[in-house]
Amino acid sequence: MDDHPYPPCSGDDGGENDARVAMTLGYALGLMRNSKMAREIAGAIARVHARQRDLFVLCRTKLPPALDGAFRLAWEDIGHGSTVRIVMVGSPDWDDVWAARGFESDWTP
Repeated sequence: MDDHPYPPCSGDDGGENDARVAMTLGYALGLMRNSKMAREIAGAIARVHARQRDLFVLCRTKLPPALDGAFRLAWEDIGHGSTVRIVMVGSPDWDDVWAARGFESDWTP
């Protein structure tokens, strides 16, 4: 990860730096109530991306199970979405979603 403290956030509607997705990430990490754990989790997440009503959390390593619930709650509240999918780097599911994005990006995990 570069010097940015949090993983990149994007959405098919908002492109890079999608505010709704960034707020969802911040909300979910805040629900962890432990800043050290939140920093470690942020370091394990490669990108968070919204596609339609689905939120994809791309991870480098396995995340704590509690974070799945935190992302679901945050995405329901902020993104009005219903589905959160946590996928690993190299997953065919992620490759398909990222290939179908609606904006240009040279980002790679």
